[in-house]
Amino acid sequence: MRVTTMKKDESWQLFVKNVGDVANLAYIQPLAKEIARECGGLPLGITVIGTSMRGKTRVEVWKYALDSLRRSEPNNKNVKDKVYTVIKWSYDSSESRDIRSCFLYCSLYPASIKIDDLLHYWWAEGILGEHDTYEQAYNRGITLIENLKDACLLEADKMEIVDCVKMHDVVRDVARWIASTIGDEHTFVFQDGIGLTEISRIKLLTSVKRISFISNEIECLPDCFPKCPDTKSLLLQDNEPLDKIPHKFFLVFPSLRVLNLSETSIRELASFINSLCQQRSLILQSFFKLTELPPVANLHILQVLDCEYTKLRCLPQGMENLTNLRLLNMLVPDLKSIGKGFFIKFPSIEMLNMSHG
Repeated sequence: MRVTTMKKDESWQLFVKNVGDVANLAYIQPLAKEIARECGGLPLGITVIGTSMRGKTRVEVWKYALDSLRRSEPNNKNVKDKVYTVIKWSYDSSESRDIRSCFLYCSLYPASIKIDDLLHYWWAEGILGEHDTYEQAYNRGITLIENLKDACLLEADKMEIVDCVKMHDVVRDVARWIASTIGDEHTFVFQDGIGLTEISRIKLLTSVKRISFISNEIECLPDCFPKCPDTKSLLLQDNEPLDKIPHKFFLVFPSLRVLNLSETSIRELASFINSLCQQRSLILQSFFKLTELPPVANLHILQVLDCEYTKLRCLPQGMENLTNLRLLNMLVPDLKSIGKGFFIKFPSIEMLNMSHG
């Protein structure tokens, strides 16, 4: 049975009912309200976490509980056993390894996720099949999303104009907790939506597979960064202040398959992007200050090139080498400048959107 989340006032009333009068103490109430908000209107979370805080009068205990929730870590055994374990049961109940991988991938996002972007990521990483057609991969991806929605691990985001899904805050916390406890196969870095302005001090394991810096305020990327030989996905979108990428930055990601730099202020992409020979999905949406791409001749296995709402003056050099390209989404100001036989060079393209800028 699908249980809807509670409104803010209802959540607070249920939280106070389980915590008791201590929640209304002047020095506790601000923290209590933040903790209640972190439960995201989920009755199970509100009840269990509220009960676990009953009678706690030390402000340090409340601060620790709030910090644990924000870091997606269960702050006591009751929360772990009665909330996290219950949601993890839904994850474990899936017999499909692909569904579990897709579920954990969704936790890289702090909020809404465009369904098309998500499917492009999964396809590039091989979750939807290495050799399927785009249509087959897309249909399979939609089926996986519907399965996750049926299990209440994902939900439709009706607030967005484009088709999106989202995770409930508590479900995302559980997904990140799972990702941090199941070993090297799913080594994630979650640094999304926390107001980061720079990442030079972020400590990364060499075994990290997926990195999310989504929705921050990152102003620049470091010249020197730890070598990440196993990283497949790097998500840097929605960092509006970011306007430059050092020439050597991408060299530390030799196995990168997915790169999203959308909604940044980058004016020029370093030519070193051409060295990402394993790149399969390059997403550069809403690049309003980018007018041209560097040469792409070495990106032989690129499958998705999505430059929606990016006003390019011309096609990149070496594009004729992208013989595995399946989806091309690009605004070009003068389509007449493209020869009639140009697209004959791309027999593998299944989805094409090239409109006037």
